[in-house]
Amino acid sequence: MRRANVTVFWEAYRRLQQWPRSRFLVLIIVVSFLLRAGAVAVLRDPYRVHGPETNADGVFYHQIAVNLARGEGYVITPGRPTRYWMPGFPLLLAGIYRAAGERPEFVYLSLCVLGTIACLIAYWLGVRLGGESFGRTASLLGAFYVPHIYLASVFLSENLFAVVVGVAAVFAVRFLQTGRWRDLAAAAFTAGLGVLTRPFLLAGAIVFAVWLLVRRGQGRLQKLQAVAYVCGVLVVLSPWVVRNYLLDGRIVVLTTGAGVTFHGANNDIVLGDVTRWGTWIPTSELPEGVMVSRVKDEWVRDRMHWQLGLRWAREHWTWEPLLTLARFVRFWLPDFDSSNRAYVAMQMVTYTPFLVLLLAAIPALGRGGEARRAEWTAVHAFLAASVLAAVIFWGGPRFRDGNAPLLMVYAALGARRIERGAGRLFVRS
Repeated sequence: MRRANVTVFWEAYRRLQQWPRSRFLVLIIVVSFLLRAGAVAVLRDPYRVHGPETNADGVFYHQIAVNLARGEGYVITPGRPTRYWMPGFPLLLAGIYRAAGERPEFVYLSLCVLGTIACLIAYWLGVRLGGESFGRTASLLGAFYVPHIYLASVFLSENLFAVVVGVAAVFAVRFLQTGRWRDLAAAAFTAGLGVLTRPFLLAGAIVFAVWLLVRRGQGRLQKLQAVAYVCGVLVVLSPWVVRNYLLDGRIVVLTTGAGVTFHGANNDIVLGDVTRWGTWIPTSELPEGVMVSRVKDEWVRDRMHWQLGLRWAREHWTWEPLLTLARFVRFWLPDFDSSNRAYVAMQMVTYTPFLVLLLAAIPALGRGGEARRAEWTAVHAFLAASVLAAVIFWGGPRFRDGNAPLLMVYAALGARRIERGAGRLFVRS
């Protein structure tokens, strides 16, 4: 019976690969959207914003967007501008509220659309990297990637980030294949939008620019391309930096929210409980965190949290390698931190097959492997930025699943290796 089921699945997969492109893409759009809309219908009341028990960030994004739509500015509390969260996702929500009113159902609808677009981006990225069949595999995997489906039910910036980081990767790959300046400009612009959504992408953009600078064969031109790429990213980022400077004369390039996360991951409570290794706790659970919370100045609070977290890390430096390893491992594992056992079980069952595919792709990263080609550079750089953020702060699956289009092309690599093996098996039988 099991072999028969595998045979049916294999034949269905082969037939989908043979469909006309337009018919296949319509299928991806319909299936991706319906799965995400179904998740919203099952998990949420679409006429209400989910509460902080799901994720407090979503509540704050919503409140900032409401205030923006009402003309109160980029604030949570009117009259108190914030730099704690990057503006990309709140600006998107504010646009929806301004156009349709403060109606959460339109946000959930938009998140389902963004998730669907992310699956299409996985297709185009896969086509660029490995051809039509490879792109179809990546998009099919994306359509059924449950952790990303779940994101459509929460007001989190990863919904937007998955789209912009995927588009940034597509344009970067196109530039490496064509050498056209317009592709480089588009890659820089979309990477800048990604930084405005999730700040750690700046590290990935810098790594990609450095690679452009040191790669062989173009001399002065490649240096000019690297500089142009960085300048393009910074131009997109500059309105946010200027706005922050005009508030009080302080230069804040990214956010004032990183210090609290770093401190929350580097403290005695996390170290003393093995089950918390690799994650973080609210600093309100720390005596010194309560003290810092009384400081009204957001910028000063951020510096204090950084100082406390770095001091703890220096004093416990022998433990940092283990904590860093724990964060790296958690980045790749299913999300098992929730108190909702059904949610944890769902994560274990639905994510594990994708983890197998990602592991199967590892040989392609080795010498002579398919993923060692120059076209893959931006994909590697952008995903590496997420991994770096995870090992510095905490290994949350959010860092991973916000990269869904990138993850799916890696999973497609693993699927291709398994497919070749399975194909030989069924041919023999």
